[in-house]
Amino acid sequence: MNSKFLYNPVEKGLFCHCPTLLQSKTGDILVSWYTYPENEYEKATLVLTRQHGADGQWQNSKTILKARGYSIGNPVLFQEPGDRIWLLFVVLKGRYWNDAILEGVWSDDDGNSWSDPVQLWKDKGLMVRHPPLLLENGSFLLPAYNEDTRRSVMLSAAPPYSTWKEIYHFNGRELIQPTLIREASGRLLLFFRPWTDPRRIWLSRSAQNGLTWSEPTQTTLPNPLSGISAFVSKNIIGIVHNNTEKHQ
Repeated sequence: MNSKFLYNPVEKGLFCHCPTLLQSKTGDILVSWYTYPENEYEKATLVLTRQHGADGQWQNSKTILKARGYSIGNPVLFQEPGDRIWLLFVVLKGRYWNDAILEGVWSDDDGNSWSDPVQLWKDKGLMVRHPPLLLENGSFLLPAYNEDTRRSVMLSAAPPYSTWKEIYHFNGRELIQPTLIREASGRLLLFFRPWTDPRRIWLSRSAQNGLTWSEPTQTTLPNPLSGISAFVSKNIIGIVHNNTEKHQ
């Protein structure tokens, strides 16, 4: 394992948040995040950098969307089976995330150029944080959450992946920013970040490709109301989290 510092463009401020990473089918690694001068609801924009698989060198980060007078946040990268790369994000139409609108752009040249943005959801407040999962039937499952209700939802899209629909929503406890993985058995696992106490990561399971889910249960993993992520490697589940209940 090695590490590398990635930097904002010089003119875009010191703050950065919410990185997303994709290794494309060419072997290049793309990383995007949003950067802002001081307040994330003012002048936040998306930047992207790339590590070339051939030489391992990282490019300088650069902005990839034209300024439209709104802050932009929560980028999510993923790649279709047909090689098109999508970058989902939210456009902040007010001063908080419940005013956000989900949009997306795509690239057909491995992330070197991008389409104009398209709106992907009509209602404000729908947020994304983690990439979708491709199912055997060719559809994607996208974990998302509603900033107004602070409840998680599951979205689905079939080719050409330009239209998303809600197929499941969670009621009850306020759980957000779900991250989705698949076990070797094919069962789906969804880990949630809590909105409030108790400050523990929560877990739900699905044996029906996301159409139904078990009632979320509390794990023993602490969380200080901060971001999490999950992955599977050689049938081992890994959880990335801040291992404390208090912000340090």
